[in-house]
Amino acid sequence: MASGPHAAPATVLLADDNGVLRESFAYWLTQRTDWTVREAADGREAVASLDAAVDVVVLDRDMPKLTGDEVVDRLHETTFSGAVVVLSASRPDGGLNEDCVDEYLLKPVKCESLAAVLSTHLR
Repeated sequence: MASGPHAAPATVLLADDNGVLRESFAYWLTQRTDWTVREAADGREAVASLDAAVDVVVLDRDMPKLTGDEVVDRLHETTFSGAVVVLSASRPDGGLNEDCVDEYLLKPVKCESLAAVLSTHLR
């Protein structure tokens, strides 16, 4: 991510099929940070939304069309080079390629906690 007084705001992609949770995180982050937030309701939308502008992707593991695990597996097929944060109600279980994941957070996650984790990857 570029730095300096005229740097573009960071872009976070939130991918979660729970619309209330996703929209709550997106609203909170856009109100309290200068980040741009994109939303995806399933794994296919997440992959389609990934481009060079995305700095961090936040993925739910249990999504329709493509799971978070499958999205992580497909990241090598994209130009995405940012950080990956997984949000899940399930503990890591070996089904996820954890070598490609920068952070793993267990739900429920507070907005402040998510923002703090994202901040560490947006520097």
